[in-house]
Amino acid sequence: FFFFQAEDGIRDFCLSRGLGDVYKRQDLFDMIAGFIIRERPAWNVKPELYIYNNVISSSDIFGWVVPNSDCDAIQGFENNTAHSSDHCFWFFRNVSNCMFQKMLTAYKCQEGVMVYDNFWKVQAEKFQLTDNKVGVTLNAGMKHDTIQILLRKSYIAGQSFKGCDSCYIDENECSKLSGIRTPIVTESPAPYPVLKVQMFPFYNPESDSQFGGLVLIQENVFANFVTNGKCKQNVIIRTNDKSADFTPVPEFSKNKVENVSEDNIFFMDYPSPHWVSIDRCGKDQCTGLYNVLIKDLDGTVVGKQASIISHNPGIANTEKCTYKKDSQGYLCLTLNYGMLLFESQDWDKSSRLISPVQIDGDNNYKNTLNSFMNMHWQGFYSGLKRLSRFPLVVPGDSTFNITFSGTPPKNMRFRVLSGQWEKYSLIRIQFKEQSSIHVLAGGSVVKPYKVDTSLSIQQDELDRTKVRQCGRNKQYFRENILEFLVVARWDCMVELKQAMSVMISLKLDVPVEDFFKNTKESNFIDKLSALLGITTDKLKIAGINKQTNMIDVVVESKELTGNEDASQLKAMETELRNKINTIVGLSQTGQLGGSSIKSVSSTASGYDQPLVYTISASMFESNDVEQISDKYTQTNQN
Repeated sequence: FFFFQAEDGIRDFCLSRGLGDVYKRQDLFDMIAGFIIRERPAWNVKPELYIYNNVISSSDIFGWVVPNSDCDAIQGFENNTAHSSDHCFWFFRNVSNCMFQKMLTAYKCQEGVMVYDNFWKVQAEKFQLTDNKVGVTLNAGMKHDTIQILLRKSYIAGQSFKGCDSCYIDENECSKLSGIRTPIVTESPAPYPVLKVQMFPFYNPESDSQFGGLVLIQENVFANFVTNGKCKQNVIIRTNDKSADFTPVPEFSKNKVENVSEDNIFFMDYPSPHWVSIDRCGKDQCTGLYNVLIKDLDGTVVGKQASIISHNPGIANTEKCTYKKDSQGYLCLTLNYGMLLFESQDWDKSSRLISPVQIDGDNNYKNTLNSFMNMHWQGFYSGLKRLSRFPLVVPGDSTFNITFSGTPPKNMRFRVLSGQWEKYSLIRIQFKEQSSIHVLAGGSVVKPYKVDTSLSIQQDELDRTKVRQCGRNKQYFRENILEFLVVARWDCMVELKQAMSVMISLKLDVPVEDFFKNTKESNFIDKLSALLGITTDKLKIAGINKQTNMIDVVVESKELTGNEDASQLKAMETELRNKINTIVGLSQTGQLGGSSIKSVSSTASGYDQPLVYTISASMFESNDVEQISDKYTQTNQN
């Protein structure tokens, strides 16, 4: 049990390095902070910490280093102030993973308020921040796809003296001031500062970025971000220049600006050239800072509803976007942008490189993506593991072709964050080998949209803009192309899972229409599944070509998990190939009869050349399904 209470008592100025009237000289005792909890509490110990109405100033590194206040507990840290330090406030995780901090004042700091620990929710309210190099940085490090970061009801100013550049000693004191550094959400947090004082900067990502994150900036006042005289490049929000991989989208609403010009709203950093190395981003640059999106939902910051996009001409290529040279980014007077995220879910997602990934879309959209930076180290040596996870800024209601440098993953997932509600992204992927892909939405399989022609979802008779079903899909087996919809909704998570399969191509000697007049599609599938001894959900019509009278049917085995070794894959392919050989054997002995089907060819993934057979097929006209099934079973056993 830990208890500490202080009110109106802590003063730490240039000569002070302690609490109350306990003073230590700098040359005798170098304190890391004015007040610090030197060890994290045990997981089952909840500190009772009550500190109100205190001021710490001029500490060398930290002003306050304290555990957070819990979301569901009485606030134990309020109305405290820190100034003239490198890091005025640093909060680390208490027992709870939910942080709610309010009523703090920080000024003349390199970092006003810093948070980067194991939180799934960070909420900050009623801060007063001014004259800081960076006012507030709210980061979270936890494996959680729905991390939330909220900054509300705060007053954040660049300069405390409005329009008075002569009030500052030099240019460095009043230039490059940022109210907010864009948050990061990673799988694990930064080191506790007292344990690794040398680990600067503390806002540097310490692990792979998460697959999501919500950032809301609401009901704040931003003041005195201007360029005048010697005071330059002061902005409301600036990107985290260490965020090589992913920045969750900050969404502004219900805010107010005072004495802020349009050129002082944002600043977008470029990726560091030092990242292009074998132990970081590889031979290509990391692309996280080329895909940063900031949104002003109601125009209370920019003046109109707007999307702010990093320096990436292939994204912001519309007439609504204007490049701001001094801000190094685009100001787009539209909200029709969102953040598309996709990743490999195969077992080798961190060890097999599939980047660079090329994205081509409507209206000359072009984007090139790299895998994440290496965040894995074995002592002093790089682990050379780079996660195949890709965020990119996309316009809504658009089509995107994704081309991987390596073989596409067998299992993937996709989502759109911060897009306009119900706007869709139509994704098209061409796989390098023939395969059957299951599309899942919310964990349930979405059956492919069936059409009688080769038309895509984009072209079919049901207008896709009216049918915004999460995961709606169609697969073109001859071209090895899968297309599916990802809709901008929080509940729309689309997963792709590959199933081992064989495609059977049936050549008819009668028109397709005549064939299906005599044999309904359901009967066709029922009888073929009975012949092969499998359930009907493992069979599907993949394509119908009326010009060539060809029907493509896919026979599936079980879904692939991505963890199969070569011998297991070979066994699954052999099992499917045996089913096709059974059809051939029955045909050659004359047991099938009939003449509706002229020939059959089959292709299994992993085989270079398809095998072509010629068989007759009264099996689809026969009513004695049980007899056919019995023949299959006996042949298979033999």
